[in-house]
Order: sequence, then C-alpha cells, then structure tokens
Amino acid sequence: MMFLDGCFIIKHLYNYVLGSDDKELHQSVWVPAQLRTDLCLLENQIPFAVLVALLDHLAPWNFRLRDADKTTKRRRLVEMALWYMLNVWWTLPAGKPPTAELKMAADMPVDHFLHLLHEAHCSKHRVAQERHEKDDRLRRCLDAAGDSLTKELNIASAAELTALGIRIKMVEPELGGLLDVRFRKDRVTLEIPSLYVEQTSAPLLQNLIAYEQQRGTDGITYPPDYFTTYAFLISHLVRTWEDITLLQELRILHNNFGSDVKIIEYFKNLCVLAQLKR
Repeated sequence: MMFLDGCFIIKHLYNYVLGSDDKELHQSVWVPAQLRTDLCLLENQIPFAVLVALLDHLAPWNFRLRDADKTTKRRRLVEMALWYMLNVWWTLPAGKPPTAELKMAADMPVDHFLHLLHEAHCSKHRVAQERHEKDDRLRRCLDAAGDSLTKELNIASAAELTALGIRIKMVEPELGGLLDVRFRKDRVTLEIPSLYVEQTSAPLLQNLIAYEQQRGTDGITYPPDYFTTYAFLISHLVRTWEDITLLQELRILHNNFGSDVKIIEYFKNLCVLAQLKR
C-alpha cells in the first residue's frame, strides 16, 4: 500500500508542477481539493524517505534528474511538495524556489508532508517577525493576558475587544502567513490574517495541532506550538454571532463551513484539541 500510494503521490506532484491534469481525479470537481487535504492528514503520512527513494527510481526522462545525485532529487521533491501544499494558503512568487522565499534550508530534515507544511508556516511566521521586530506577535498576544495556556485565560472576544477600544484589522496572509497575529506597537491595533474556514481547510488546522501534540515541543529541537496557540486565541475571539459578524465584515473570517453555530463549535473543538496537549 505504501508503495502504490507513494508512486501515485510522485506522479501527482509531477503532473501538478507541469500543469498537467490528472484526469482520474476529475470525476468530481471536489476531488483535487480533497486530495490535497487527504495528503496532509496525520494518519495518511508516508515517510518522506520512502518518497525520496521512489523518486530516485521513477523520475521521468524529461524531469532532468536522471543523472542527478540523491541530494538534488530530494531537494526537488521538497520544492514540488511545497508548491503543491501551499497553494491553498498564499501565493508564492513564480520563478523562485519556495524554500528560498520562506528562508527554509533545502536540506532540512523532513519526516513527512504534514511536517513540511508545519515547517513552512513556522518559517513564514519567522520571516514576518524579522520585518516587525517591535510588534507583539502571536505568543505575546496570549502572554499579555497574564496567564499560561495551562490555566483559564481571560481573553475578550472580538466584539468585546472592539467595545473596549481595540481596533481589529485584517492583514493579507501573503505578508506573514496565517500565524502572523500581532498587536501593533500603538497597543490598540490587533492585526489578524484572513482565515477561510471551509471543508478543505478546516481539517488542516486540526491536523497541524494534532501534529504538534504527537511530536512534542521544547522550543529548541522543535518549533514552538504555534498552531496550538493560534487555536486558543481564535477560539476566544469567536464566541458569539456578533463576533462572527464583526470578523466577516472586517474580511478576517470567511465562513464557507456552515451556520454560525457550526463555526463556533468548530473553534471550540479546536480549543479542546489544543488543551489535550497540556
């Protein structure tokens, strides 16, 4: 099963990079988007080393990798995977390798696709931090509450923050990615990247949090648990239909997932999932 799935993934990535359609995926208009989500589910991960080994044997003649060493082929696989997985999150500049844009080492250790996706988001967040060094980022937004994630946090909802005089502003995710939440240095402006919640993106957030749970974090060997922190913050901001209406008007929240009740329950469940880590 791992061999067959691995061969399919290599073929699909190759076709995607060349702009060729996999006709077998278009029996339904939802299949291509659903496949991208399925490939990033924690339970569906294939060891990256297996995919590298398959590419070493199966690289097409016109892929210009027949005589390349294994390091070159592995780097090409990382680039293809990033192009494919990040397509739903933000726009990558054409003609520039994703690793260069995100300041990721092309030879970085990779366990599987979900690990690579997590690293890409964390790298984009770090790049944004360098540009906004004087602003309070995601972790500080929670630390400002004077508590840790192990206790009950007293974080106001979006509507309550607005009533208290806090200005909430949407920023494009292309600038710093989904995790680029920060207070501006004026201390009255909270900037939040726009978030599309739909059938394909909703499971990705859950699986990125689940990945942080299963791999642990010490802040040195692994990146901080950014998505767990993000889930806590968003679940507190989105509590009522007033919060949803406000964030939709600000173009921060795009709800293609269901009713207000369903979206509130979704964020509550994200918060419960994040609490399991603690």
